[in-house]
Amino acid sequence: TPNDPSRSHFLIKYGNNHYIQYTNKDNKNALTFILEKREYYLALEIFEKKAYQINKKIKHKHLLFWIIESQIENLALKLLHDNVNNIDLNIYYNQESIVHYALKNKMKKLTLELIKYININIINYKNNSSDNIMFMCINLEYYEVIEELLKKKELDVNAINQYGDNALILLIHKKHYELAEKLLHFNDIDKYHITPNGIQALDLIND
Repeated sequence: TPNDPSRSHFLIKYGNNHYIQYTNKDNKNALTFILEKREYYLALEIFEKKAYQINKKIKHKHLLFWIIESQIENLALKLLHDNVNNIDLNIYYNQESIVHYALKNKMKKLTLELIKYININIINYKNNSSDNIMFMCINLEYYEVIEELLKKKELDVNAINQYGDNALILLIHKKHYELAEKLLHFNDIDKYHITPNGIQALDLIND
């Protein structure tokens, strides 16, 4: 992709889709160059032409990972909404699910949309830091996302993070008792879980 934005615009507008999707020797194409430069309007032009392959990996990463890295959340949302019926969301990069990646880049709106479509295995999946989506949302204080997660009947409410804490302990530590109470409505929750430091959820309330 040339450095001149006006020339890039001309090539995107009049080039055919095969030309725009061409991958060079470094396994990059026009869209990945544009995303690296965060040229939102040029990326949008490629999206309007549908000159991309939604589930193709480029340099071992699916397109949605590239967009999240570019920090253009609106573009990621557009890609998801435009391709909701055929986009593969069961995708990982460096042992991170697509939702972990969105959370690491603090994309709350995208996370809310993604959890509408991902399966329970991704929701319960823990990355190489032993964090699942629930743990990350608690740490980020994305309580609106947690509300949506708590609607999932197969949510693993007894998952443990790398420090031995479960979601109940983390929520009570944050003094978010309303969400903690909703968590207690799960029949299989271990409300008496003890951390390696000997802490129980109820101990935190008494403190």
